[in-house]
Amino acid sequence: MSQGAERARSWRGKAVGPWRRSSYSGVTGDCVEVAFGEAEVWVRDSGNPGAAALVLQRVRWQAFVRALGGPGPGRAGG
Repeated sequence: MSQGAERARSWRGKAVGPWRRSSYSGVTGDCVEVAFGEAEVWVRDSGNPGAAALVLQRVRWQAFVRALGGPGPGRAGG
């Protein structure tokens, strides 16, 4: 994930970190973004950032990233 320009201070009343956009975004920018809260990870559509976001527990996100063969805990996505 690459660092996005937008910093989210809160998302629907919850404090979250900066939104990170997928490095696999195409020219159109259609992709997902993630932001890390204290205990959860927020996932949203970059093309519609004001719409609903998927909220996952951090441990569930880490399991998802590991299952995809991603970087795992302590790195981007962890």
